[in-house]
Amino acid sequence: MARRACRWCLGIGTYVAHRGATRVALDLSGAGHPVTRQAVYSWARGQRLPRPSIGRALIETSDGALSFADLYGRRDQDE
Repeated sequence: MARRACRWCLGIGTYVAHRGATRVALDLSGAGHPVTRQAVYSWARGQRLPRPSIGRALIETSDGALSFADLYGRRDQDE
């Protein structure tokens, strides 16, 4: 099944597409939140949301590229 490109055009999907899932996972691990690449991909695809503590770490490690709205905004906006 092909990924829906529009899901990757918003918020965390765009960030992951540019930064890379492996790098995002490594950044989070370095911040004390070990996650898998698969978890990062599931967030980017909009299948799951990161836990709030991981969401805060994502925002902090993104150096301003992500906001709370990017992570937890309306999930149906890309449908």
